[in-house]
Amino acid sequence: MLNALSPPWVPPPAAELSRLESLVAERPAAALAELDGLLSNCPDHAGLPRAQLLRLRGLARAHGARPLDGLGDLYRARDLLAESAGAAPEHLQARCQVERALSVNHEQLGSYDSALIHAEAALQLALRLGDGLDELNARLSIAVLVSRLDRPEEGLALYAELEPAYARLGQTRKRLAVLNNMGINLKNLGRYEEAATRYREAKRLAGEDALLQRVLGANEAEALASAGHCEAALAVLEPLAALLPAPAGPVLAQLATARGLALRGLGRWAEACEVHRQALLHARELGLRRAEADHMLGLALAQQGAGLHAQAFASLQSHMALERALFDERGAQRLAALQVQHALERARHQAELHRLRHVELQGLHEDLERALADKDRLLAQLAQQSRTDGLTGLANRRHLELALAEVCAQPQGLVLALLDIDHFKSINDRLGHPVGDVVLRRLAQALQAQAGPAGYFAARYGGEEFCVLLTGASLPMALAWAETLRADIAAMVWDELAGGLSQVTLSIGLAAFEPGEAGLALLTRADAALYRAKAQGRNRVQA
Repeated sequence: MLNALSPPWVPPPAAELSRLESLVAERPAAALAELDGLLSNCPDHAGLPRAQLLRLRGLARAHGARPLDGLGDLYRARDLLAESAGAAPEHLQARCQVERALSVNHEQLGSYDSALIHAEAALQLALRLGDGLDELNARLSIAVLVSRLDRPEEGLALYAELEPAYARLGQTRKRLAVLNNMGINLKNLGRYEEAATRYREAKRLAGEDALLQRVLGANEAEALASAGHCEAALAVLEPLAALLPAPAGPVLAQLATARGLALRGLGRWAEACEVHRQALLHARELGLRRAEADHMLGLALAQQGAGLHAQAFASLQSHMALERALFDERGAQRLAALQVQHALERARHQAELHRLRHVELQGLHEDLERALADKDRLLAQLAQQSRTDGLTGLANRRHLELALAEVCAQPQGLVLALLDIDHFKSINDRLGHPVGDVVLRRLAQALQAQAGPAGYFAARYGGEEFCVLLTGASLPMALAWAETLRADIAAMVWDELAGGLSQVTLSIGLAAFEPGEAGLALLTRADAALYRAKAQGRNRVQA
C-alpha cells in the first residue's frame, strides 16, 4: 500500500512501456527486476496501467523459464481489463495483447487447446480495433496452433492466405516465418519436395542473416533427405558451416539432425554415428532434452545400419526413457497450467461470492456456486482426458505406464503384449493419413471387443504401436489370445476403406513378467520379441 506522504503514482509513459517491452525480449531477468519495482508502487485500482505492467511481467517470467508464474500475472491482467471494460482503442489494444500473451504462454506449456481459445479471442479484439496487422498476427497464431493440434492441412490453408497479406504490408520477417511454417506442415504431410521449396523461398527473404540461413538451411536439407535427395541435402549443409556468427545450441542440433539423416540415407553409417554422438554431447551440455532424444534415436538407427545391433538396442532403450521423461514433463506442465487457471478463477469467484453475500443477492450467489461446481467437474474430466488417447479412445502411454507400475507391484501372473501394424507408414504414404487413422481406430475397437484373460488393459503406445497387459494370464494363454487376435485382423475386410488396402496384419511380441522385474524391463523384452517377429517376416507372434 502507498504511504500517505508519498507523491501520487504516475503511470509510465508509452515510451517507457515500449522500452520495457524490448527489454523483456532481450534481457528478461533485468526487465523482471524493474517491473517488480514498478508494480510494488502501482495501486491495485490503477486499471489499465497495472494491467499493462502485469502483462509485461508475465512475459518476462515466461521468457525466464517461469511460465506458470507468468500465467498468473497474465490472468490477473485480463481480469483488471475486464473489470474496467473500456472500449477506447488503447484499452482494446491492451486486451488484445494480453490474449496473445496468454496464447503464447499456453503454447509454451503444451496446452494447445487453451492457447487456441486465447488466440481466437485476440483475433476478435483485433477485428474490433480494425488493425490489419494485429488481425494478421492473431490469424498467424491460430494457424500455428491448429498445426500443432495435428491439423496440418487446415494450418497450411491459413498460411497460404497469410503469406501474400504480409507481403502487401511489407512484413518480411512475418512472411519468412509463414514460409518456414508452411515447410514444416508440408514435411509433416510427407510432401518433402514442396517443403524444401518453401524453405528456399524463406532463405531468399532472410538475406544476410546467418542464424536464419542456418535454421532454414537445416530445414531444407532435412526435407531433401526425407525425399531421398541425400547428396543435395549435404550440398545445402556444406556452406552453412562457414557462416558467422557461430549458431546457438538448438540450431547446431537442427543442422546435425539434417546431416545425420542424409548420411544414413547414403549408407554412410560410421559418419552418421559420429554426427549423432557429437550432437548428443552438445545437447546434454546445454540441457536440450528434445534434441538429446532425437539424436539418441538417430544414433540407434545409424548403429543398426552399421550392424551394431547390441549398441543400437541400448541406444533405443535410452531414447525410449528420454521420450517418457519428456512426455511426463509436458503432461505435468499442462496440468499445472490448468490448475493455475482454475485457482485464479476460483479466487475471483470467491471474491464475487463475498460481495454477493454482503448485498444478500442469494440467487446469484447460488448460480456462482453451481458454476464453481461445474468447473470442478470440468477439471476432473480434463484429468481423465489426459489419460486417454484422443484418436482411438484407448488409454494413452502415460496411463499405461501408471497401470504397468501398479500391476508389476502385485504378486500375480502378467504377460505384456506389444503390437505393431505391419507396413503402416506405407498405408499412410499411399492412401493418406485419414485412411491410416481409420485403421488405427478399427484395431482399437478390435482390442476393446476381444478382451482376453482377466485383468485385460489395452493402450495406444504411440504411432501404430499398441500395448496390452494380460493380468492373471500365463504365457500359453497369452500366446493363444495373441494368435487369435492376429488371425482375426488378417482376415478382416479392409478394401472398402480405400482401393489398394487389401489386408492389414499385425506383428506381436510377448513377454511374461518375472518377479521383481521393473515395468521398463518388461516393456523392453516385449519390444525385443516384437523386433524378432518383424525380422522373421511380420504377421506373426513371438515370445
